[in-house]
Amino acid sequence: MRSLATILFSCSFLVVGFGGGKPGVQPPACPVGPIMAFESGERSRCGEARGVLTSETLRGKSYESDRKGERKSSFKVDPKRPPESRSRRDDYLHSGYDIGHQAAAAWYGLQELKDRTFSFANTAPMHPKLNRGLWRVIESGIASEAESGATVWFRVTPLWLPDKDGDICFRTLGRHAVWVPTHFGASIYAERSDGSQLMRSWIVPNQAPPDKAKPADYLATVDEHEFWRGVDFFAWLDDDVERRLEASGRDVERSLEASGR
Repeated sequence: MRSLATILFSCSFLVVGFGGGKPGVQPPACPVGPIMAFESGERSRCGEARGVLTSETLRGKSYESDRKGERKSSFKVDPKRPPESRSRRDDYLHSGYDIGHQAAAAWYGLQELKDRTFSFANTAPMHPKLNRGLWRVIESGIASEAESGATVWFRVTPLWLPDKDGDICFRTLGRHAVWVPTHFGASIYAERSDGSQLMRSWIVPNQAPPDKAKPADYLATVDEHEFWRGVDFFAWLDDDVERRLEASGRDVERSLEASGR
């Protein structure tokens, strides 16, 4: 795979040009904000997110300072979705679950782009101790890759995995029956400014993590995440490149875990 050829940035669009990859498969031209789609069509009423992060989308803002800052946005129903496939704020009331972002608002420096992440099409029920703890650390690690100058393609999804008996059991929330994921998955492919590449994936149970849990405890392969989601996330990559990066994913400690995060 050849290196990234062009990145054209404006406040509205990020256009990506590549060489290499699988014949006939091109990397997606992504808006700066997340591209969001419903998991399992209209049934789950959960969202997932995919997109591209760069230092320009972060606009130089520190992830941690943003998380500590005052939140100016509020969640809105996506009017493009059929009414029967929408989740709403009242589905979450007194449920014990947070309205969990899939693409983090703190990944975007412009308020206009933050606002776009506050769509219920970008949410799923997440355990509060996961949402406010370990998942935040994973989000911060992904942001740190972009802050360091990498171009980061991400895919964040809810997942429904079988238990030890092979059964998939989950609950629903509210009068619109929003499915509660059993797990969440996050996968990234990054091209760094030095020409190196990184592929990383985490699959995390949707429950309170142990007190000393860290992202490295939940490392998976992108293949595993893709298997449970049923989608080839980075289809434009050569198969040989994917295999090489996957093989190193469990063995090579990179900056995402370098500080014990």
